[in-house]
Amino acid sequence: MTKFNVVREVRELKNQLSYAKRFGFFFGAGTSCALGVPNIAALTTKVENALDENYKIDFIKIKSDLESTHSEKSINIEDVLNQVRQIRSITGEREDKNYLEICGKSARKLDNEICKKIYSIISESESGADLSKTKRFLAWLNMQNKDFTKEIFTTNYDLIIEKSLEEIRVPYFDGFVGSYEPFFLQESIERFVDKSDLTQNWIRLWKIHGSLNWFWKDNTTSSHSIVRGSKITN
Repeated sequence: MTKFNVVREVRELKNQLSYAKRFGFFFGAGTSCALGVPNIAALTTKVENALDENYKIDFIKIKSDLESTHSEKSINIEDVLNQVRQIRSITGEREDKNYLEICGKSARKLDNEICKKIYSIISESESGADLSKTKRFLAWLNMQNKDFTKEIFTTNYDLIIEKSLEEIRVPYFDGFVGSYEPFFLQESIERFVDKSDLTQNWIRLWKIHGSLNWFWKDNTTSSHSIVRGSKITN
């Protein structure tokens, strides 16, 4: 077994950061797991167990079908959700059209129910998380006076980073603009931030797999859009 020298790696990281002009940090599931938030495998099991019987039957049906098609990988909640939304798309969410004996109307309800369970499970687990180390790291990152923006990339849905940043009053940008119902602005993340931009020293937070407080909004005049909520109660 290869041994991992933590002290040596930390010293190397410290040396890299001391002269690097531009750097970002990538947080995977392990960073949230360390704070008690379930990883994708545990979340998949928890959601399946939490669903009511009618929803659970359709959930297992879709999961089993995916497992039979993709035997080389472990099917998780994201795979199931993607398939549910495929069913919604190909059936037009109609009750008289179905796939795997699941009609479009049922697929829409299942989609909503899965998302509610994900939100409930993750919110409950993160509510008891100790954010002291997260806040300490983010405070250090905020103090770095660099010529480039400071970026954080994460695959996690939870709001631990957002909560930590706001508790220590550190400004950040996550691609959303507006105040009443912030919407995702693609152009804002593609534009280079130069020294004349007042937000240059803001931390950039990029949530690759989405977030608990992001929602699809159906628009009557155009296609749906992604909006961000604040404290979600329903």
